[in-house]
Amino acid sequence: MIALLFDIDGTLLCLKKKVAKDIFLQVLRDTFSIEIDKDIYVDFAGRTDYGIVLSIFNQLGLQRNLLDSQIDEVFEGIHKYFLRELKKEHAFPCQGTLNLLELLKNDQRFALGVVTGNFELNARLKLNLLGIEDYFQFGAYGDNQINRLQLPIIALENAKKIYLNIHPDNCLIIGDTHLDIESAHHNSFKSVAVATGGMSLSDLSHHKPSLAFEDFSDYNQVYNSILKLFNL
Repeated sequence: MIALLFDIDGTLLCLKKKVAKDIFLQVLRDTFSIEIDKDIYVDFAGRTDYGIVLSIFNQLGLQRNLLDSQIDEVFEGIHKYFLRELKKEHAFPCQGTLNLLELLKNDQRFALGVVTGNFELNARLKLNLLGIEDYFQFGAYGDNQINRLQLPIIALENAKKIYLNIHPDNCLIIGDTHLDIESAHHNSFKSVAVATGGMSLSDLSHHKPSLAFEDFSDYNQVYNSILKLFNL
């Protein structure tokens, strides 16, 4: 069995409405009764949601234990805002994604999971917007991990609860940032990079993924390339 671990934002899902920064800041203001400048720097690309919130705290000079004491409340607040602000018309699948998923889902040699920086409630919300939550049987999320590099091994352990014969050599991370590629290298997984997020194909290729594509519009080619990568 081969585990295919998909990133969500910029890989499976593209958003027309950019709401994350405003929501994160507002929830932190509400939860901790603090002032936060709207122009504070927040880097979302390839990061975990916990790491993003912690980076804001660090910039404000606040202690991590204060955040950890109310992190569930923070994520619940963020999720409520996303439920209200993010609708189906704001989300669309990245090019070729649904066709590729259909091919992979119907191939019994593959097990599909997610590796995402989103905390789990928001990850499931986004997958539901595309109607694809049921495609994925396991995963790892950004609820309490700072380091994106740790997520793939968590996903692998979760996959082993369902499939006993999955090993690192048979794992593939599919994502749109250099951090997805680095997390694959760090865990001795293979990787597919796709330039449907914020990075160009040239920049992604610099980090030496196993495969790289501009997008998944030629989903048959992507599918066949994955088969060849695993000598199938």
